[in-house]
Amino acid sequence: MKSYILPVIVLLSTVFSVGASGVPADELPLPEVPATLRTPGERAAYIVSHFWDKMDFSDTLCSRNSQFVEQNFVNYLSLFPHTPADSLKRSVPKLMKRAEADTIAYNILADLADKYLYDPESPMLDEESYIIFLETITDSRFMEPSRRARFEYELTDAAKNRKGARAADFKFIDSKGAERSLYNSTDGQQRLSILLFYDPDCDHCREVIRELEASPVVNGMLRDGKISIIAIYAEGEKEVWNTVSNSLPSAWINGYSPENGIEQEEIYILRRTPTLYLLNADNTVALKDSSVEQIIEYISRISK
Repeated sequence: MKSYILPVIVLLSTVFSVGASGVPADELPLPEVPATLRTPGERAAYIVSHFWDKMDFSDTLCSRNSQFVEQNFVNYLSLFPHTPADSLKRSVPKLMKRAEADTIAYNILADLADKYLYDPESPMLDEESYIIFLETITDSRFMEPSRRARFEYELTDAAKNRKGARAADFKFIDSKGAERSLYNSTDGQQRLSILLFYDPDCDHCREVIRELEASPVVNGMLRDGKISIIAIYAEGEKEVWNTVSNSLPSAWINGYSPENGIEQEEIYILRRTPTLYLLNADNTVALKDSSVEQIIEYISRISK
C-alpha cells in the first residue's frame, strides 16, 4: 500500500480515472479546497470532511473492492495528523454512516481502522483516532452484535491510560527489594517520567534501553533532575528479572510487577514489548505506546 507525503495531499488534488470495467482505477478525487482556507489545519479539515463525497457505498463494485477502499482509506488517514480533533470527530461518524449503505463495506472500513490505527506495528498507529472509530462503531447498532463485541472490548482497552488522562498507579518491587508504586516514585518531583515496560528476554527491549542510554537529550535531563526513567518488568518473574536488573543504569528506577499484577489486573494493556509512556509531572499521559524518537522529539521541544 503506497503512502503520500502529507503536505502534497493537502495542497493537490488527483484526477479521477475509471477503468474499462467501471471500477475506479486508483483514488477518489480530492475536493477542491476553497481559496479562503489557507492554513494546513483548515485545508486538511476541509478535505477530511469532504474526502468521501464522491464515494457511493451502495455501489458494491467500488465499496467491496478492498484494494481500492484500502488505498483511499490510507490517503484519508494520512491527513489525520494535520486535522483538528473536532473535525475528525465529525468526519469519522459521517463516513461510517455513509458506509451503512452496505454491510460488507462497513466491515471493511472497521477492519482497516483496526489495521492501521491500532496494530502496534503500524506506522500510522494512532489510538486517539481509533477511539473515534470505536465510539462510532459501538454507538451504532448497524454491526452484528457478536462482531461488535470485539470493538467494544478494544474500546475498553484503548480507554485505559489514554493521552491526557492520569496514568493508573501500580505497585512494584524495586532493585533494593522495597515495595513501591508509580505515584510514590513520581509525585512531588515536578519532572517528566519515561515509563518503560520491558521483557528481559526481548531483543527489541534491549535496543530501546540502549537508545535511551545513548540519548544526550535524555541523559542531560536525567542528570539535571528534569526527567526520571522507570523500567518495569511486568510479567514479574523475579528469577528472570534478577538476570538483568543490575545491567540497567543506576540512575533509573528499576523494578518488577509481583505476580504479573499489572497485566493480570489489566491496569495497563501491554500489546507489545517494550511499551513506552511519557508522563507529565502530575502523572498525566503525554505520550502512549510511543517510540524513543517520539519521546526525544517531544522533550526536546518542550525543553527549549
